[in-house]
Amino acid sequence: MFRKQNTYVKKTRSGGILKIVKEHYIRGDIWCGVIGCRECKGEPVLDPHSAEFNTSIPSPYLIVVDTNVVLHHPDFLENNAIHDVIVPQSVQEEVKHRNQMSYKRLRQIIDQKDGKKRFHVFLNKHHSSTFSEQVSESANDYNDRLIRLVCAFYQQHVNEHATPCNIILLSDDKENRDKAVAEHSIQALSTREYIHGLGEKHHTLLDYLSTVEGKDLDIAPKTKIIYPEYLKLSLLKAGIRDGNLLQGVYEANRNNYQEGYVSCKINEDYKEMLISGVVNINRAIHGDVVVVETFPEEEWRAPSGIIKEDNTIGDGEEIDEDLKDVMSNIKKTMTGKIVGILEQKRRQFCGVIQYSEYFAHGRHHMFIPDNKAIQKVCIETRQIDTLKGQRIVVKIDTWPRTSRYPEGHLVRMIGTVGDKDVENEVIMLEHDIIFDPFPNSAIKELPAVPWTISEAEYARRRDLRHIPVCSVDPPSCTDIDDALHCIQIPETNLVEIGVHIADVSHFIRPNSVLDTEAARRGTTVYLADKRIDMVPGLLSTNLCSLREGEERLAFSVIWKIDPETAGIIDTIFTKSVIQSKAALSYEAAQERIDDVNQNDVITQGLRQLNAISKKLKQKRIDNGALILASPEVRFQVDTETHEPINLENKKELDTNSMVEEFMLLANVSTAKKTYEFSPNCAILRRHPEPPDHNYKPLLRATESRGLTIDTSSAKALSESLQSCTIPNNPFSNTLLKILTTRCMQQAKYFCSGTLKKEEFYHFGLANEIYTHFTSPIRRYPDILVHRLLASAIGVDPPDSSLTDEKITKERCDNCNFRHTNAQRVGRASVELTTVLLLKGKTYREEAYVTQVKKNAIRVLVPKYGYEGFVFFEIKDTGVSLEYNDDLLKLTINETVTISVFDRLVVEIKVVEPDVQHQRIQLKLVEPFIKDISVSPTDCIPMDTSMDSNNNNNNNDTESKPLPKRFKNN
Repeated sequence: MFRKQNTYVKKTRSGGILKIVKEHYIRGDIWCGVIGCRECKGEPVLDPHSAEFNTSIPSPYLIVVDTNVVLHHPDFLENNAIHDVIVPQSVQEEVKHRNQMSYKRLRQIIDQKDGKKRFHVFLNKHHSSTFSEQVSESANDYNDRLIRLVCAFYQQHVNEHATPCNIILLSDDKENRDKAVAEHSIQALSTREYIHGLGEKHHTLLDYLSTVEGKDLDIAPKTKIIYPEYLKLSLLKAGIRDGNLLQGVYEANRNNYQEGYVSCKINEDYKEMLISGVVNINRAIHGDVVVVETFPEEEWRAPSGIIKEDNTIGDGEEIDEDLKDVMSNIKKTMTGKIVGILEQKRRQFCGVIQYSEYFAHGRHHMFIPDNKAIQKVCIETRQIDTLKGQRIVVKIDTWPRTSRYPEGHLVRMIGTVGDKDVENEVIMLEHDIIFDPFPNSAIKELPAVPWTISEAEYARRRDLRHIPVCSVDPPSCTDIDDALHCIQIPETNLVEIGVHIADVSHFIRPNSVLDTEAARRGTTVYLADKRIDMVPGLLSTNLCSLREGEERLAFSVIWKIDPETAGIIDTIFTKSVIQSKAALSYEAAQERIDDVNQNDVITQGLRQLNAISKKLKQKRIDNGALILASPEVRFQVDTETHEPINLENKKELDTNSMVEEFMLLANVSTAKKTYEFSPNCAILRRHPEPPDHNYKPLLRATESRGLTIDTSSAKALSESLQSCTIPNNPFSNTLLKILTTRCMQQAKYFCSGTLKKEEFYHFGLANEIYTHFTSPIRRYPDILVHRLLASAIGVDPPDSSLTDEKITKERCDNCNFRHTNAQRVGRASVELTTVLLLKGKTYREEAYVTQVKKNAIRVLVPKYGYEGFVFFEIKDTGVSLEYNDDLLKLTINETVTISVFDRLVVEIKVVEPDVQHQRIQLKLVEPFIKDISVSPTDCIPMDTSMDSNNNNNNNDTESKPLPKRFKNN
């Protein structure tokens, strides 16, 4: 062994000169990893005799991969037919430097311990036979030379010390392959050549190859340039710097593929720029970071106002179709075009193959993503019959200027279209939900069962087992993470109220595998019929669940409160041991409160809690808290088949609001305490005040009906909403609150040191400071807040990561991302379950108009909590449509007018345009319009047993008194 020293100097920030010495150790006894090697002493991994039969290569053989194969074909490498592969250390390092996701996938293959893949990392930079310094060559040429040296070493070493075999360089770089043959007589193949040699049974591997490496699948004529060329990077940066160009994230219009927006920062304010027409969109995909050029004002356009049922370009349709302004009374907006892409967000997408008998025998097929904001993708596949009717995953590789569509490759098949489990998996994949089982290393950290509280733990906690604690939750709740108590304080007119939260942080310690896994997941995800836990079930439904009659560890907030004024006299935070005396549903708790014959200590406490909670709520409303609404339903699921059999609208009870108020109070109290203790690293939650432009849809809708909404402040908005109604429309106030909810910005977690104190404000709750403390079973930020609070009251030593502003910010960002996606998954799952419930049935239901477009209206069906478009197909019917953008109304045949907030009756059913798709379709029933409406006699009569007014009662913008899964304060 010997070492090399590299010495260089660099200038420090203070102006000094720092000498840096790096040592590089080189040795000759690094093991090759080949089974049967008589020279190396390391663990054998590679088995040349297990190589797949290949007509291009005499067996046995081993494969050496270069960097580009790893970067561009990870799906190919993950296939079980590819094994016994040598990965040079230099390749692994270059992949890590160039693409973290590809590196992560490579490491997952290497770390497999099931003995099937057998990938071995060879430390070529430290072996005396393969080490070489860079000379007068580019970095790429240097790395390629190192790979060829690895091939030459293995060719000699294995044949001398193990078993005679061939070493194959797998590379899509022709120059690298030619040099391998010329310099070392090493056989070199491209990935396509290698796959062809495997024979027909493995030809489907070609489907998993990326199209990036010089492959051209354009289905448009090769001579036709469809899209303009992107500006060079230097020009893009210069244009952004000079203000001639703007940078932002492209957001595609989910209802119209030929239109999108880019949110650009102009003069310290963010404005949306309309990008109209596919040529101006210029191959950008939803989520890409793009650079835009603004058109002169005389070329600005108005949003099209057209809703397309299909988000993709049909056969024979012109790609560069111009979106004309159909109505002259629509206000034009800032418009531009995309001239470059700075960062591509080309993740994998779920969808289906567009099957056509005409193209069934070809290899090029169209993939239709489930995400309507994404274009169709052209892929090459040889297994069209297998993929027909299957949900698949595809990755976009490239989009040439001459190609009508982006080009990509197959990643994997998920399962049959329409299967509930497959569709749920698609929903989770589309929203980047982590749903794989907890790793064994995390499970090993769980406490042994049966578990009991130790004497040492009793000694360090406050014993509250004698206190009449009870929980109030949805029926059949198993992850009970909060409980309450209320007792009279002797010889005073005060009461003691406690909120007791499961002490999850006792079981999940900082920097443990359990902690890492919970941080990665960020939140529990609730689907309509199941949940994806953030922590293992032993904790979520057992040891941390505050079940009736069982001793549990808790973190308690206890107040002394004046019941007359609901004023807080004193607040105590303590780790505790509790024993819940009752686990009640919202309905059971309400029955106790209402039953004058029940006067036990639990019921008396509930009555007092209920009375005080109403005063707390009124205080919040008086301060400007918003009481909004959102359409929510709950499904009844068959216990054996797990299929939906019915649904019900959520019911609002006083007990829902009662629990909510004390959870809010606990969160506010905890926020104040942790911020006082750690002003720079407290984990808080803010809800920014919406900018004025957010209110435009609401104001236009209300003004069109002669209503007035004051958005000057939260208090003014709240007061307006309480009194604003449309005569003879009892659902109008609820609808207004739903539309107002959509004007709000997302509430976000943040690190207190990253913002000014005046920016902490929670607009929806009208609180100066707020956090999440009450749901540590389901939210990772709550666990962090528990740890910080434990340090603040001196019961646990501080975790160093909680005082690191950078780490805290990163954790908040991840939790925000996970929380937002979990909400979207919940909504998508409800829609999927609604499809399953309605399949094969047709109903006539009450609906309310929420949006009016030129060729469609958007309606909310309260019974199902479903919102969708009713399209007006007028081609060849003689029906006329007149759209008024100022009054947001659509006049049909000059006689029937439909406006926002109108009550309608619609037909709702599931349609299947082809074997691969199913969706909810809405059609107009009332008012009846010839050639547009369906006959009222064709539908099942409307179910009038449901009172629509019960569907959307008052909700807090943040903390909704819904089933437990919807508590998101």
